[in-house]
Amino acid sequence: MSCESQNHIFFECAYSQGLWQLVLGLCSIKRSIGTWLQEFNWATSCLKSKSFLLCLLKLVWNAVVYFFWCERNSRLFGNSSNSVEVLLEKVKDVVLFRLSGRCPIDSNPINNRLCLE
Repeated sequence: MSCESQNHIFFECAYSQGLWQLVLGLCSIKRSIGTWLQEFNWATSCLKSKSFLLCLLKLVWNAVVYFFWCERNSRLFGNSSNSVEVLLEKVKDVVLFRLSGRCPIDSNPINNRLCLE
């Protein structure tokens, strides 16, 4: 995949930017969205701790990237698409499923917005 198309799918098109901005907002992170490489570098440099919040953010990051790729394939090969809101719910469902039974979900605003709402 060329760097240009990779950047478009991951974080440069309005669709992916919209989802990522919603996710960052739910995580109470206020920052501008960059290219794929900038976002990847941000994730690999900022998500190193083993705190619950950073564990949650790693799950969210992986779910968002996965669902961007699924959406791309759905549009190319399945001739269907989902709204940003539908993908956001899918991300939240995956995060909640991955966390269920593994560790208690502390009741705080970020955890509640991502996992419990």
